[in-house]
Amino acid sequence: MNKYILITAIGAVYTTAFAADMSAADLKFDTIDANLDGVISLEEATPYADLIASFTALDLDADGQLSEVEFAAKDADNDGVLSTEELSMLTVHAE
Repeated sequence: MNKYILITAIGAVYTTAFAADMSAADLKFDTIDANLDGVISLEEATPYADLIASFTALDLDADGQLSEVEFAAKDADNDGVLSTEELSMLTVHAE
């Protein structure tokens, strides 16, 4: 019984840490585009809280998905990754 409780507790801590990492992590297009169709759908973006908060600002043509061009347009340092800082700039400007 104690082993079961310990394993459950470790699993809960790991799951919480993983979910937190997904929302705070630097975001790379190829990582988020799970089905590799060349766009990030709202469904694919859902696990990434920071991306969801900025989705409308990133979706320049308002088609409900993010192309690589739209994603890259907000990558201020051109490193192929949207950082937490770059996303926070979007939410500030969107308000």
